[in-house]
Amino acid sequence: MPAVGMGTWRTFDVRGVAAERQAGAIVDEALAVGACFIDSSPMYGEAERVLGRTLANHRADALVATKVWTRDAAEGHAQIERAGLLRWPRRPVPDTQPCLLAHAPAHTGAVA
Repeated sequence: MPAVGMGTWRTFDVRGVAAERQAGAIVDEALAVGACFIDSSPMYGEAERVLGRTLANHRADALVATKVWTRDAAEGHAQIERAGLLRWPRRPVPDTQPCLLAHAPAHTGAVA
């Protein structure tokens, strides 16, 4: 696991050729300096779709983590199913092994 990674929340929740091209340049630069761990989520709007496109030529160079936010296990499983995170080839970033995280507020004791 690298010490430095990159998040996609606001930077990759974009639409349009120019904005997606800029996202690609960001990925290229991040990978060039060794930030190969990329964090995303279906909660981030277009981020996973844009990330999938920008990684087209870098599949082997990046470890992508995706996550769901949940207050209970049932909702976590439902989010994972809706997003297709575990079904091939519907993963947002195809040709990668998923690293799936479940955020759960500590006070709920939820585990997905």
